[in-house]
Amino acid sequence: MKLTLTSIQEFVQEVVHAIASVIGVEVMVFDASRNIVAGTGVTYVEVGNRYNEGSLTGRLLATGLPLIARRSGQCAECAPCTRYGSCPHYAVVAYPIKVEGQILGSFCLVAIDENQRQKVLESEERLMLFLEHMCLLIGSALSERNIRDELNVLLKRYDNVVNSIHEGIIATDEAGRITHFNYSAANLLGIKSPHVLGKFLTELFPDLPIAELISQKKELETEVCYQQKRQKRYFLATVSPVLTSERQEVRGVTVSLRSLSEVQSYSAKLIGETLHYTFDDIQTRNGPLLEIKSRLSRAALTDSTILICGESGTGKELFAQAIHNASYRASGPFVAINCSAIPDSLLESELFGYEDGAFTGAKKGGKPGKFELARGGTLFLDEIGDMPLHLQSKLLRVLENRCIERVGGTKSIPIDVRIIAATNRNLEEMVERREFRGDLFYRLNVIPVLIPPLRERREDIPLLIDHFLTRYSLKMNRSRQELAGEAIELLTSYHWPGNVRELQNAIEYAINMSEPGQKIGVEHLPRRIFAASAETETRENAGRGEKKNPGKGNQPSKTGKSKLKEMEVKAIREALDRFGNSTEGKEKAARYLGISRATLYRRLKEIGEEH
Repeated sequence: MKLTLTSIQEFVQEVVHAIASVIGVEVMVFDASRNIVAGTGVTYVEVGNRYNEGSLTGRLLATGLPLIARRSGQCAECAPCTRYGSCPHYAVVAYPIKVEGQILGSFCLVAIDENQRQKVLESEERLMLFLEHMCLLIGSALSERNIRDELNVLLKRYDNVVNSIHEGIIATDEAGRITHFNYSAANLLGIKSPHVLGKFLTELFPDLPIAELISQKKELETEVCYQQKRQKRYFLATVSPVLTSERQEVRGVTVSLRSLSEVQSYSAKLIGETLHYTFDDIQTRNGPLLEIKSRLSRAALTDSTILICGESGTGKELFAQAIHNASYRASGPFVAINCSAIPDSLLESELFGYEDGAFTGAKKGGKPGKFELARGGTLFLDEIGDMPLHLQSKLLRVLENRCIERVGGTKSIPIDVRIIAATNRNLEEMVERREFRGDLFYRLNVIPVLIPPLRERREDIPLLIDHFLTRYSLKMNRSRQELAGEAIELLTSYHWPGNVRELQNAIEYAINMSEPGQKIGVEHLPRRIFAASAETETRENAGRGEKKNPGKGNQPSKTGKSKLKEMEVKAIREALDRFGNSTEGKEKAARYLGISRATLYRRLKEIGEEH
């Protein structure tokens, strides 16, 4: 902002009147353009006029040096002036007004008669010092006015910014009284700004730990509750101390408020954005599975509850995500909860949330459950067969009434979610054994789906192998590797108890165990795969009545199957070397190899290494 004497003209005029009345000499003040800004006596009528460039004032503004004309209009100092020889002034003492090195004008004492000229001449030095102080005073006033103007502009900008943002902003002084309260804060709390200005912040949020914040001088993020009559509103508050730059003294705090439910909903949506699987990602050549994809694609367009059954690792959550992304709820959150992974004592609060003080250790302000987080989207209840009976009845009420109650609460909260459940257990048998509520089963079983295990769709194994080879080669920054024929044969014949997840892990393991560019062979596959294949071969041979003649040190023939057996023997010996030949060591070796302890003992007996 440009500094000008005109911005403080009234102040300057008051100063010059006071000075003139004390020292008995007229006073004039010029700006940087030689315009008269203030004057006294006969010079007052000249305010607004402009002096010529050759005048004493013009020279002072050009040089920045103080000047004295002891006989104005006749002395050498006034020679360039157009009024030379006709100047009405008898003597002039002029001093520059400077602010930060910039010349903004001049302050002049003017004698208009011989009596005043004598006063000036008698006190030249004293008057020059006096003028210096006056110029400093005016410069200081000008700087303060400029700072005040700039501060007002900054405050207006601050107000515009603060009032335009979505978050509620509250500021206090060092005593904790509210000094600023933006529009968003007023809307969030449902109160008008004038009603809270001057009040203590703790009147709005009694539980806010202001003392802790002031003592630690650190930013604090916490949940706060604002209660108006019987209505409670919960917010996520970021409280920051306002510190002085030098002594780091706390001069107040600023509080940023966001609606807790909005933050939670946004967080859930962010989680959902990472769940990008669609029906196109489910690769299959299997007829029954293709039919399931088709049925679920149609079902996704409705809001009906879906129950997905299948063994672990068949991709139940993959189907659930595909259903969500094909539905009209795709823009909403996808929230998953594994009912078997959470202790029974915590599952209820995870599902339905809890109120403040509901139990020992409960967070202040309470916490929303998965049903609230999934608002507008899909809630995936994985391993629903492991849900305890007392929660099954509560879940049934939620599905029928479409409302929940938080643990420790009495308020009914409406929900808007689509339910997809999944299990690897036979719920119908559990219903017969009274381990699962029949009414809940039928409420979930609106659209039932049974995902076939991988061993029943072996035509998909090469397709999945190709898919995982491409994925993990890219992930490990390798050129795409291929599998040897024996490895493909082994993977195709394996029974895959872990289904697609186990196949995925096997391919990742094989790429890690092989060198870049190397063809992946049987030796690069997980030990449990060829160990299980060798065990299958043993059972098949025993069924055909073939006899084994194992002996320590016997070497099998170099056929494909004997190579496999040879590798199995090597794996068993390495496992025993690692874990030892004790009973405990053999148990660990069996777990490491992915076989039972009985199978390990049988294989040791066959190769003549039973101890």
